[in-house]
Amino acid sequence: MSLVATVAGPNSNSYLTVTEADAYFTGRSDTSNWDALSTSDKEALLIQSTKDVDIGANYGGEPYYDAQKLQFPRDDADSVEGNCASVANDRFKHSDLKSDTYMEIPNNFYKYGSIHFTSATLENQVYAIASSNTSGFVFASFSATPTTTTQFIVFPPIDKDIKDAVCEQAYSTNEYKLGNYAEMRALGLYNVRIGDVSVTTRIPREPSSVRTPVLCLKARRLISRFSRGSVDRVARA
Repeated sequence: MSLVATVAGPNSNSYLTVTEADAYFTGRSDTSNWDALSTSDKEALLIQSTKDVDIGANYGGEPYYDAQKLQFPRDDADSVEGNCASVANDRFKHSDLKSDTYMEIPNNFYKYGSIHFTSATLENQVYAIASSNTSGFVFASFSATPTTTTQFIVFPPIDKDIKDAVCEQAYSTNEYKLGNYAEMRALGLYNVRIGDVSVTTRIPREPSSVRTPVLCLKARRLISRFSRGSVDRVARA
């Protein structure tokens, strides 16, 4: 399965790319096992860990779109709507997204975000943002050149804590084989030792066919502020 990390996309299955995950682990001394993985294995871990994070908490609010595949962005996410301006086949500019005056949005603020076109020839098309600078948002190319009346919605990248939670879950899954523990728990084994780690859980009320993901402690802490009832929810870190 190919990794798709487009924000709010109907086919997205990861909150971050392998490049982003590799950057997250840069400088850590305990990631030799991650570094040794192939790109496809890293993608598989990120896809599975995104799924784990998605169903690992009762999140406040609702998804931004009914049709988006993942839980984030939520309906309180930062987004900018408008019409395209200064258009080209691989970029466009808009004053609400990049300004040369007070509160200028820095270069690459929207990198790894996405643009959703809502009208004209590009209607319903979604593109990941490769970079943003004084020339506008940069893409490989559009399937058709937008016009100054083409409407859009732009999403910034997914909140850093959500991405970090996926990275930590992917790391723990690879290091401690949390997936194996989930399988054993689903079969009714509630006292499990994996290496030097021993875990005992209460017998769940749900049937054994329901397989709740085992989130590592760091991932659970990172997503806790997005849970329903939290008073510390923000749209973007």
